[in-house]
Amino acid sequence: MIPIGICDTIGLLRGEQDVKGVHSMNGAASIGFQSLLSILVSLFCIVLAWRLLLNVRIEAILRVKQAYQVKWMMIFLSVILGHLLARFILDYLTWSRWLPSLISS
Repeated sequence: MIPIGICDTIGLLRGEQDVKGVHSMNGAASIGFQSLLSILVSLFCIVLAWRLLLNVRIEAILRVKQAYQVKWMMIFLSVILGHLLARFILDYLTWSRWLPSLISS
């Protein structure tokens, strides 16, 4: 026997039905999935930016004598560039999900 609170949380008491085979998530699961997707895309983009910045000879351009300063600057640049790229990708995904509502209304 499942407690009533758990049944209500997973939508068994409300009688939620899938519409035309589309799976509908409850609010908490949807937010959790979006959070997980945001974290994974952000980390991927930061690693991608780091790998791309490794090919740039920043120390030759700036003429910095200590290597740790260049590494810290590369870390900050990769986080900034990775975050910008991830934000663009996630915004694009959000906008593409909203697009059908423009057409249907």
